[in-house]
Amino acid sequence: MLCRYVHLIWQLACNNAEMLIMGRANSVVISRQPDMTPLLEEPCIDVDWDSAIQVKSGDICACSKDALTHDGYMTGYMEKRRGCVLRIERLWQQCSGRLLTRTILLLDHQRCCHVVARISIVLKSFPPTLKRYLVESDVPFGSVLYDAGIRPIFLRRRYFVLPEVLPGMAVHPYRKCCSHFFGRFHEMTDQEGNLLASIHEVLP
Repeated sequence: MLCRYVHLIWQLACNNAEMLIMGRANSVVISRQPDMTPLLEEPCIDVDWDSAIQVKSGDICACSKDALTHDGYMTGYMEKRRGCVLRIERLWQQCSGRLLTRTILLLDHQRCCHVVARISIVLKSFPPTLKRYLVESDVPFGSVLYDAGIRPIFLRRRYFVLPEVLPGMAVHPYRKCCSHFFGRFHEMTDQEGNLLASIHEVLP
């Protein structure tokens, strides 16, 4: 509840600050400049990623295997395969100016959680306007890249299992087939090999 309250206050502050806008046909300039300070100083709810145990792809349960072993963006895959629209809910976010780190949930309209992800985005790999958008928006990272015409390369894929995800949270896991929480890690680079992000994704 505290996490949501802090996030709501931040959103209201952003909305008030962005009331003054100077626009042209294809250009919008927001009067508030991003200060690149943490939005939520400490993670009030997070996953114990350090407890992850590495596994092979053959060890992943049938209900999670296709989602974790496909090459591509998780949000689009889940929406297509599960016939739903997913939205982001940020558990916490911190920005050092060069690195944006956040833990997010991908929820459907019934608050079923399809993915929990921890994303570390290398902001220096993006132009200034896109940096600000990444920090301030709740648009999935893959959608931001797609809309910007960035076609990343997925590298260093690893799979893992976690003993626990989302303890005590008011959301419902999508899967009910097994007691294990399987996930994947990979890095994303641009076509020139510049690191864009490192991503942990687990299916609750």
